[in-house]
Amino acid sequence: MLPFSLTRCDPIQILLIRKSTDIRMSLLPLCVSSTSASASQEGIAIIGFGYVGTVLAVFLAERGYDVLAIDNQAKIIEEIKAGKPHLKEPNVEDSLAKFVRSEKLKIDTSYKGIQNSDVIIVTVGTPLGGHYSADLTALESCIEAICPYLCKGQLLILKSTLPPGTTRNVVAPILKRHGIKPGSDIFLSFCPERLAEGNAMNEMKELPVVVSGIDEESALRAESFWKRVGLETIPVKSLEAAELTKLADNVWIDVNVALSNELARVCESVGVDAMDVIRAANSLPKGPGKVNFLTPGVGVGGSCLTKDPWFLVDFAKSKQVQLELPQVARRVNDHVPAFIVNLIESELKKKNCVPRDTRVAVLGYAFKGSTSDTRNSPAKEIISKLSSRGFTVSVYDPWVQEEVIIRETDINPSSSTDDCLRSASAILVLADHPEFKNLEVISNSKALKSAIVFDGWHIFDPRSIVELGFDYFSPGAFQRRAD
Repeated sequence: MLPFSLTRCDPIQILLIRKSTDIRMSLLPLCVSSTSASASQEGIAIIGFGYVGTVLAVFLAERGYDVLAIDNQAKIIEEIKAGKPHLKEPNVEDSLAKFVRSEKLKIDTSYKGIQNSDVIIVTVGTPLGGHYSADLTALESCIEAICPYLCKGQLLILKSTLPPGTTRNVVAPILKRHGIKPGSDIFLSFCPERLAEGNAMNEMKELPVVVSGIDEESALRAESFWKRVGLETIPVKSLEAAELTKLADNVWIDVNVALSNELARVCESVGVDAMDVIRAANSLPKGPGKVNFLTPGVGVGGSCLTKDPWFLVDFAKSKQVQLELPQVARRVNDHVPAFIVNLIESELKKKNCVPRDTRVAVLGYAFKGSTSDTRNSPAKEIISKLSSRGFTVSVYDPWVQEEVIIRETDINPSSSTDDCLRSASAILVLADHPEFKNLEVISNSKALKSAIVFDGWHIFDPRSIVELGFDYFSPGAFQRRAD
């Protein structure tokens, strides 16, 4: 068996492989071994340059690896090469530009370069398709595209979120159709990504990597790679266990947020501060930790939490298992934006505000703070519903490109917080960007002094807002009025 410390593929060689007394002909070109090569001399290719691929590429480049990033969106590639990062993520943008300039990180649309890579990591998107199933089109196309360039002994790691059985029953058969035997010609592993946007680089450095393989050797090689990178690993017994781990994480989060949002509504109905209840409830020891209600908010957005529960529900259904709780949680969290709009409209009516003469200011269009990602952002639905009811809506988000907001809302975004809040009768904080956490954002604004402040992320002290002359609301918080 070839040692893993590999240098580069020679695409011309056809290699006679000896394993014990077994002699067979490999159809793949050889990755020539070099036991003297250091780990940082390994070439790494990352296919799919979205959030996960970008963070991973920067992280590996920081560790000294030569990284080739491949994506089929030529426009994004050209913008990155021109020094225009395609996303905003703390501790990523500046490093990305630096590594691209130094060519430590190379970016291309061609798959040919993977011939010079020892490790290939796939991070392409797997969106929600019809009937709540996973759309594996991008993944299947990616695997088909890389097959002509794979070399003997390479390690192929999948990090895209997948329904259980996808690596074994979808990816492996594609490889085999191309004459590539997983676990022998190349080593196939699934290691799910579990990063939270807005804190992705920190989590990349700190979170343990869940590791599995098509066989024991594939799992061991993947584990060895991540350890050489400097990360802790959590080996699991099968590909399916690793695939389920990612889904289990996000189902837990979605269900927990739904439970917190339900608790918040009960607390609101009796004038109790849900955050007070949650703080006390979370002190109870239970199992290996404590009761852990998450914070109620404006709904669930982003790519993963809004689709992964459906992946699990759909997979369970294929095994004649009916899962109820994830579906209920999805419905609860999907309804939160409508609940918020109804609350704002009701409170404005109490102030005799007529929609056509009323301005509502939205601070934050991304689905959460410290990210530019607007996928499934609750702000989209909130803005849409407010606009359809006749309110004039202003939007400001310093993390999101103006053209994105225009394209998705038909609203020209404000150029500053002051511009956004001017003459507003209601202020909605829908993303917890650091720029919004200073109380001066509200105190120095030109908003109407009788305005409502809806603090969707619990970033302000309610008493401070009331002292400024505003009414304060937040999910589950006791409503405080400036009477």
